[in-house]
Amino acid sequence: MSKVPVNTIEIVDGVLGYPDTNVLSNLNLCIKQGELIGVIGCSGAGKSTLLGALSGANVQTGGSLLVNGVDPRTSTHPVGLVPQLGHEVATNLRVSELVALGSPRYGLFTSREERINASKLLEKLGLLGLENRRIDELSGGQRQRVSIARALTSSASLLLCDEPTSGADPVLAADIINVLSEIASSGTTVVIATHDLSVVIPKLERVIGLSKGTISFDDQVSNFAPEAYREVYSNYSKKSGRN
Repeated sequence: MSKVPVNTIEIVDGVLGYPDTNVLSNLNLCIKQGELIGVIGCSGAGKSTLLGALSGANVQTGGSLLVNGVDPRTSTHPVGLVPQLGHEVATNLRVSELVALGSPRYGLFTSREERINASKLLEKLGLLGLENRRIDELSGGQRQRVSIARALTSSASLLLCDEPTSGADPVLAADIINVLSEIASSGTTVVIATHDLSVVIPKLERVIGLSKGTISFDDQVSNFAPEAYREVYSNYSKKSGRN
């Protein structure tokens, strides 16, 4: 009998914002383990605010938000974060050093098992043999794969990607989304905030559209029709806050 996926993310009547403003409200959302999800919307619609809340940033002002059954603001359960292409930390580090920053001890692998798991992860992402290369010596695709490896080193069950294909050409963008798709198929939940509707969206299972301070679309990609596009991207008020 196949295992029923568990809910990785549950938001009930969620309100997300900052001391000076609420960015998103009336959020009701359920994301199951292993789903590959895209979050879209105009700049300022709240994509980064939503990812921040899921990562444990203190931006929740109301309702209930649970990641793996607990409040992410108080949980030590690891969540992997993948930044935009070109926003990697410390590009003067070597691949092995940057990947190790994702470890629970932030830069140290203290057991043989951790080192073996890191090697397996590098092999899975096509990075084996590049451990001693500096980040600034790598191609764009290799650099983004290193960012993904760093995020997954903590054995995170949730991977949050903030516009991971921004600045990438179509070939590189397709490579990045294919890697993320493989990761999701192995059981890690992947949530991607993106503006890339031409390359990224067709590869996703489900799209969540943010507009006018709430969720205006949540369905399979195949149902993202022109009407839904207009609802997400038209008549957006900048007053609703930050990205």
